[in-house]
Amino acid sequence: MFFKKTDIKVNLPKLLDHYNHNYSSMSTRRISINSRTDSYDPADLCAQLVYTEYPIILPEFKGTVWEETLNLIPGKKSRARIHTVSPFSVLEAHRDFEKRYHVALVTDEACKIVDLENNMLYHIPADGYVYEIDTTVLHTFINTSNNCFRTHLVVCQYV
Repeated sequence: MFFKKTDIKVNLPKLLDHYNHNYSSMSTRRISINSRTDSYDPADLCAQLVYTEYPIILPEFKGTVWEETLNLIPGKKSRARIHTVSPFSVLEAHRDFEKRYHVALVTDEACKIVDLENNMLYHIPADGYVYEIDTTVLHTFINTSNNCFRTHLVVCQYV
């Protein structure tokens, strides 16, 4: 199954509050929450290191709602990040080596993940639930909104 709403409910108002007060004005579109080491490593954003366990919560996220949320998601984690996609953006079609968990923070109906193998479009609503996506399937993402910087917490499962 490509797209699945889980039973895991997070504290969305608290995540949004923390995001809006600390990160929403940042120019970066990917904010790492965890790492392979005890300090931020810019190499963690490189694709070749994605398929490694990231067991350490970065100091600025330790003891916060972000760590609480990561602890709700089952299994070992690889990279976890806050990922923002600008309006009128398309992600290159690709396959990943593991499934991903998404929590929508900011979105609208014009933001879709596309299962290219089955020609299906899915919207992940900002409803406080964790969504499991089988990103080993050929997929892409489109943000056709003219007013929404789609922002998700994205957690890669370590396999």
